[in-house]
Amino acid sequence: MRSRERFLSHWKGRLLHSGIHILSHLRLLLRWVFYSVLMGVLVGFIGIAFVYAIQWVTTFRTGHWWTVLTLPAGGLLIVWLYRISHDQNDKGTNMVLASLRAETELPMQMAPLIFISTVVTHFCGGSAGREGAALQLGGSVGSVLGRVFRLAERDKQVLMLCGMSAAFSAIFRTPIAAPVFAMEVVCVGAMRYAALVPCTIASLTASWLAGKCGIPLAKYTIGEIPAFQVVPSLKILLLGVCCAAVSILFCVLLHQTEHFLKKYCKNPYLRILAASGVLWVLALLVHNQDYLGIGGEVMRRAVAGQVVWYAFLAKMIFTALTLGGGFKGGEIVPSFFIGATFGCLFGHLLGISPSLCAAVGMAALFCGVTNCPLASMMIASELFGMAGAPYYLLAIAVSYLLSGYYGLYGEQTFLSMKEDENMSKRSLSDRQKGMICIILSAFCFAWMNAFVRLSGDLPFIQKSFFRNLVALLFALAMLLREHGCFLPKKGSLPFLVLRATAGTLGILCNFYAIDHLALSDASILNKMSPFFAILCSWIFLREKLNWKQGLIVLGAFVGALCVIKPTFANADLFPSLIGLLGGFGAGVAYTMVRRLGQIGENKAYIVFFFSAFSCVVTLPYLLFCYEPMTWKQLLCLVMAGLSAAGGQFGVTSAYCYAPAKEISVYDYTQIIFAAGLGFLLFAQIPDWLSILGYCIIIAMAVVMFFYNKESDK
Repeated sequence: MRSRERFLSHWKGRLLHSGIHILSHLRLLLRWVFYSVLMGVLVGFIGIAFVYAIQWVTTFRTGHWWTVLTLPAGGLLIVWLYRISHDQNDKGTNMVLASLRAETELPMQMAPLIFISTVVTHFCGGSAGREGAALQLGGSVGSVLGRVFRLAERDKQVLMLCGMSAAFSAIFRTPIAAPVFAMEVVCVGAMRYAALVPCTIASLTASWLAGKCGIPLAKYTIGEIPAFQVVPSLKILLLGVCCAAVSILFCVLLHQTEHFLKKYCKNPYLRILAASGVLWVLALLVHNQDYLGIGGEVMRRAVAGQVVWYAFLAKMIFTALTLGGGFKGGEIVPSFFIGATFGCLFGHLLGISPSLCAAVGMAALFCGVTNCPLASMMIASELFGMAGAPYYLLAIAVSYLLSGYYGLYGEQTFLSMKEDENMSKRSLSDRQKGMICIILSAFCFAWMNAFVRLSGDLPFIQKSFFRNLVALLFALAMLLREHGCFLPKKGSLPFLVLRATAGTLGILCNFYAIDHLALSDASILNKMSPFFAILCSWIFLREKLNWKQGLIVLGAFVGALCVIKPTFANADLFPSLIGLLGGFGAGVAYTMVRRLGQIGENKAYIVFFFSAFSCVVTLPYLLFCYEPMTWKQLLCLVMAGLSAAGGQFGVTSAYCYAPAKEISVYDYTQIIFAAGLGFLLFAQIPDWLSILGYCIIIAMAVVMFFYNKESDK
């Protein structure tokens, strides 16, 4: 009987404890439901007013071009407002993130200041977004209400996150992504899951209220979504890589422009006037308002598959000048614009649905600049639907990894590393750094060949001119940066001329081969240059050639014969021989570079002299036989030049880290990259004889690699 009473007493205690526990959690839930709904309603109404204000000023500006002339006046008004509020050192969204991390209070005037200044920026035509206002409005209102209700610091931070979620949801109408973004953006690798329920309730409340007030859900329709197969997925993976690079460029441009303007225009009034003047000039050059304000219509055209090739670059410049000059607004909507237009351009160039690529580019670039992969995936799903989810996820993951620790917000912290922590603790040796650089160089040169082929049926001499023109500008910039001399060293002029002549011959022949052969065939024939360099060193530099080196060179030429297939029945015989001649020219050029290095000639000057010589040689043909180019062809040639410059930079860096004898063999990875790009872009599949030739030539390169290492011991 006594045991029964103990049993009943035990379970009564446990039930009572469980009941109290449930009631306390229910009380906590009801408490936060009240706060969340209150924040959703209050911030929702503010967000709705903000959206309608932005829509009205945008409509008015597009219908009255003269409003752009008010940029200086609007800028001066913004600076004055922040001055009289004693908030001239305002850090915007970074201040909100710092407050959430350091448990500090936000100023009460932040909300009205960002509301008014962002509306003024859009009225005048500044290139900015809305999310900066969303995060600052929500965070400021949440901080003020936290003080009114005398909440603990931890609860006050949750209320700030609720405000940010509600504002983002009301303005962008993405109720699912809004709470995740608000929690994820503060600290990468850590989310306050305790705030998930309040933030979700606030977000849904604000979104429902915005819908009742006539603000539609943000939706885009993707035209074509290919089946998730190997080729389209590889192209989307490549798009993710490119979006990571563009996101880094955008972040660097934003921060460096702001730093530059603050350095040379310390007075904020003069700074914003200077930025306004440059924006005027740029607006006159483009002859439209596509890059002013939000640019929502351009994003819709991009998702529909229509794009101007320079749109993403123009938006980056307009946005950097606007925000760097002192105008107020967000950076995320411009990143949507940049991602959509770049993705659409990528789709046109690589022959995959431009509409899908625009959607993927928007999500991947957003992830690259915010470091918020979960929010990026949810935004993509809400904006474009789940049909393209595998492609969104692939590009977002790649962009997140490769964008590194760059981002829009300097106050954003990283709790966990993007790479493996054990890898990050290990420092790379010089040899490993050199290996990485030369592989990146091979990747760039493979892309150079691909862009040359993508430029279409233009004369190969015209292609060579534009490729060398970009390289010339790059080398000129390097010389000016190093304060280098524009005159050759004593005794180097004959070798410079011979190097330039042979290099020009090599490029012309290589470009001809690219136009008429598979990319991999043209690349492997060009990679005969090291073996030609051995012969040229024997002939011109009087270096000894032993029987082992002779056999290696002979073996390489046997591999080249497999690629060339020297029969009259072979339609590609002449282009193959031209490609081999290009390898010979490159081999002579490399030999002369070695000789110039012995003399002590500046590397940047060698590249400058060669590029200038090539431009001068090909200029007469361009003047008399120039063929008009489409924007796509011009873009491809510019990208070919930039890829070539990247390849040259990679080679130079590689050989600064390690000698050629240790890393030169990795340059043959270009064949792998070229074969992959040829398959993806042009559906090129080499025949078995060409593949045999690749294997023989690469095998000879490996043998030469180990022979050189053994000889140096």
